[in-house]
Amino acid sequence: MSELKLNKLLKQGLTENGIQDLYEYQTKLIRRINGGVLFIYQGPSGTGKTTAMIIAVLQKLNYSQPDTPRAILMLSTGEDAAALYNQFKKLPPTWI
Repeated sequence: MSELKLNKLLKQGLTENGIQDLYEYQTKLIRRINGGVLFIYQGPSGTGKTTAMIIAVLQKLNYSQPDTPRAILMLSTGEDAAALYNQFKKLPPTWI
């Protein structure tokens, strides 16, 4: 995680939630999201795709301008949206 320039509070929240190191592909995903690249990623369940997306979105929220759209997350079901919301609430800083 040291190779990513993440907000100090976000790094602390990750550590408190048991995330010490990221997979190599998670680091690549976070960099692409932070760089503004539009892409679709598909991978096996349980490999950390959601965690990588949440880290990148929280990082972007920290440095964005007020009153501007900062992230749009679209999910297929309300159940998926609720699960994602709960994942976001685990990590600071919390804007939710």
